[in-house]
Amino acid sequence: MQKIKNIMLEMRTKDYSFFPVHVTHDELKEKYQKKPTVAWGEFQRRTPTVMEIEQWSGEDFNALGFVTGKKNGITVIDSPTGKIWTV
Repeated sequence: MQKIKNIMLEMRTKDYSFFPVHVTHDELKEKYQKKPTVAWGEFQRRTPTVMEIEQWSGEDFNALGFVTGKKNGITVIDSPTGKIWTV
């Protein structure tokens, strides 16, 4: 968990907004399900604090969700099939 904590702290220095996510694979539906482990709406406007990152470091999650759009300047096309496309 120390490695992901260091990644979160580095992303914070770059002013990226993100939140912890738990990803599971649904064998029946043959797709991945992503569920934030925190209420993430406020991170559309702000970067997580060091205190939040410290708190998250002790929680059960296996991925980071990055806020897309204006805050981070990131646009994403999410493929439910798992295919990776480049634009």
